[in-house]
Amino acid sequence: MRTMKLRPGKLWPWLLGFALVANVYLVPGNAHSPRATDLLGLILAADLLRSLLGGGVAPRRLAAVAGLAVFPLAWGLYAGATGDGPTFLLAVRWLLAAPWAMALFRLARDPDARAALAWGLWWGAAVNVGVLALQYQGKLAWTIRMGLAAADSVTEWVNLEMRLPGMHASSNASGALASLGAPAALHLYFARRARLPLVLVSLVLLAASTHFTASRSPLIVTAVVCVLAVLLSRRPRRAVILAATVLVLVVPPLLAYGPPGGAVRWQDTGSMSVNTSERLMTSGHALQLVLSHPLGLGVTAGRAAMLDRSEIVATHNALLHVALVFGLPMAAGLALALLGGAWRLLRGLGGAWSLPALLAVQMLGLFQFEEHLNNPGFIILCAWLVASLAGSAPAPVPAAAPVPEAAP
Repeated sequence: MRTMKLRPGKLWPWLLGFALVANVYLVPGNAHSPRATDLLGLILAADLLRSLLGGGVAPRRLAAVAGLAVFPLAWGLYAGATGDGPTFLLAVRWLLAAPWAMALFRLARDPDARAALAWGLWWGAAVNVGVLALQYQGKLAWTIRMGLAAADSVTEWVNLEMRLPGMHASSNASGALASLGAPAALHLYFARRARLPLVLVSLVLLAASTHFTASRSPLIVTAVVCVLAVLLSRRPRRAVILAATVLVLVVPPLLAYGPPGGAVRWQDTGSMSVNTSERLMTSGHALQLVLSHPLGLGVTAGRAAMLDRSEIVATHNALLHVALVFGLPMAAGLALALLGGAWRLLRGLGGAWSLPALLAVQMLGLFQFEEHLNNPGFIILCAWLVASLAGSAPAPVPAAAPVPEAAP
């Protein structure tokens, strides 16, 4: 598997991509610890201010990101005045996503920096799986002490299947973040920045994370993304090689041993039916609350309102969660950004829009299952999509090289 040699100029985009997924806790063991993305957000905010003073900021991108930040800013000010800590913290992380978005947009204009960013995402996903493996070996307390897991992380059990929390306190969140290695690998493969083994290793890591977290949605969503990548790549030779290799090496073990994550989780149709009913119920309750309170309720009041309707506070949908907390207009804007980013996949893989488009499709799928937009990594990636879509789109990727480099 060919890896990337990091030159000094590419270390920064690699680090940003890595931190998005391998988001360590800066004060290990503290339930209110800031995370790596928070510190980097402050550094990037200072750099953005310097660029603003120097007039080197794309105005349309900045306006789009600022428009997105209006809703968290308003709610953050209100939460700070009323003592609503959870809403204030989430609002601050959305605000810190603005300088992140501008930095990622600027870096992604350069094809080498874009490749470094994708490699950072891939290695961050690999570290997530490594943390899960350590917890599987009984070292959950050690990962907490080292700042690799949240202070309140606990192991869950579902149908006698162990579900590990990973780096992000929740098995579902950790499984979702770990799955981002697959779209990063697909981008690198179709952009001719990596060879086929990287994609295969990504699928192995995905299977491992699915086994450790018993979270099914990342596996299902990634399978859809892989199929779309093969069909829409405009790189027929690479697409055929990838599809044939996966059919030969991946499908037979799945047929023989079943999907990872524990046979009980995949075969217990009764549990799956109950799980589906609960998700539909909570999403329905969230939608009713959003329509009744289109400007949002904040985190604390939103949870209380959900609890009044059932014993489950989760909306089980990231966009509905944003609408419930910060308001319907913000959720609608994010939905358009995700759909717009996913639509750019039709322009082919390997060019400037390849990485954000693959991530948009991955997130659009993942967001239908959980409240992932309370996680800093997903918040930042969505803000990047908003910044990217504010300008003109690059040309489609041709069937053969060269690859256009108009950046997102």
